[in-house]
Amino acid sequence: MKKNLREQLRSQSLPDDDLSEKEQQLLQHLLDKELEQKWAATLADKGVHRASPGFSLRRLRPWLMAAAILFAGAFGWWLWTSQQPTAQRMASVYLEQPFAINETLRDGQSGSDPQRSKSLQAYRDGNYRESLALITPLLPEKQAGDYFLAGLSSLYLADYNNAAGYFQQARSIEPGAYTDEINWYLGIAYIMLEDDDLAEAELDKVIKSGSSRNKAQAKALLDALR
Repeated sequence: MKKNLREQLRSQSLPDDDLSEKEQQLLQHLLDKELEQKWAATLADKGVHRASPGFSLRRLRPWLMAAAILFAGAFGWWLWTSQQPTAQRMASVYLEQPFAINETLRDGQSGSDPQRSKSLQAYRDGNYRESLALITPLLPEKQAGDYFLAGLSSLYLADYNNAAGYFQQARSIEPGAYTDEINWYLGIAYIMLEDDDLAEAELDKVIKSGSSRNKAQAKALLDALR
């Protein structure tokens, strides 16, 4: 290797082709190091002490990876929701607020049966899978309230097909029970299943009901479907 590359560079103009690629890399490294030292010395004269003007990307790597994961998740969610039909996006928003079922709406059944009570409590705690697991063995008893709770739990587990089946079963067992709620949530389930005809039929029942609290929302969903 040519002796003292830095001295040669200072003493004369040295064409690039006089140096091998490895020698050029070494020369660049030496010059960069000298510039770093001058920069640090200048700062030190001003009372600022730093090791170098650069920073370590290695230290930032975990944070950059975490930010990338968060960005990918947010972008994926946005992409998924942006591709949903308008009615489905609206229905998804309504599903963010779970229906507040209580002992009265359960026909008092949960108060007299420990398993039904546990299923109701699991639903209130947002543990819909446990609620469904507890209520499923009781479905053969053909209680409308059990099927209604199973339908709600399935709905919030995004199992819309089974949710619709449970709601329909509750309606057939006791047509006058949970009427407004079943109409409303069946409409939402059918929207998520992309069955617009059945969804419109259920939402129309909500609008025509004299007691439903979801008339305005049902009208908005119908408008989005049509």
